[in-house]
Amino acid sequence: MIKELKHQFMQTAFVSIVWLTLILSITQWSSSIPFHYVWHIIGIGTLAGIVFGVMYPLLWNYFTFPAPTNILISTVVNLGFQVGAVALYSTTLLERIMPYFIGIAFLTLVGHIIAFLFYKKQQNQKLAQALNHLKPQP
Repeated sequence: MIKELKHQFMQTAFVSIVWLTLILSITQWSSSIPFHYVWHIIGIGTLAGIVFGVMYPLLWNYFTFPAPTNILISTVVNLGFQVGAVALYSTTLLERIMPYFIGIAFLTLVGHIIAFLFYKKQQNQKLAQALNHLKPQP
């Protein structure tokens, strides 16, 4: 489990850093980015690796909390990631979106509820197929 989570963290962090670098390259083409900002990009990638590469797999695959608890924990963790990533990207942008935090939190919660419903439906279908392929015991 630890090896799998470590692999997922590294993969998610790396892809996030590359993705963010590409976006910054496209949107900030004419301006130069200070070297210390590279640490902000690495920080955002690390946050993404922790949240999407470690926390989500732990919550949905290994922990045995009830569904509402999983949804609440994942929503709070995701909101923390959102605020942290935006703060690392631009404090000015963070100040501009903070008045809408309640709306963002509500949309994040609704998104997690919808994702959970689809995830559970998929898991139930996989389980039903596995049970249908079992051979009857004599």
